[in-house]
Amino acid sequence: MQQELFDVRRDLLLFRRRVAPIREVVATLLRREVAWIDEATLVHLQDVYDHILRAIDLVDGQRELMGNAVDAHLAIISNRMNMVMKKMTSWGAILLGSTLVAGIYGMNFEHMPELGWRLGYPFALSLMFGVTVAGFAYFRRKDWL
Repeated sequence: MQQELFDVRRDLLLFRRRVAPIREVVATLLRREVAWIDEATLVHLQDVYDHILRAIDLVDGQRELMGNAVDAHLAIISNRMNMVMKKMTSWGAILLGSTLVAGIYGMNFEHMPELGWRLGYPFALSLMFGVTVAGFAYFRRKDWL
């Protein structure tokens, strides 16, 4: 869709570039700088000049609308990407707590108090589970998930 919007905007710009010089040519003819133009032709040229001015104004208005549509489309895409980034960041933060606990207990130190404790392994698992659930609840409450 974005490419189509850019294509239409480019086409409008090309149309304006092709019509604007015609305005100058007709304006020169209306100033009676050419001797062979009579009054009936001047009336017709004035009508052509008015049509050209209206076409240029219309194209300028359409180009502005197209620019606004492109800006709105880019804003929507940016908002969607921000939502995805919030979710990815939330999941990363949720898994960080469990990874930290697993990293500490996986260091193979000899003098960790929990190593000799009978409930050390279930304690570490419950701590990881608790940190994960707390992080999930926090980000769910903030409406990031």
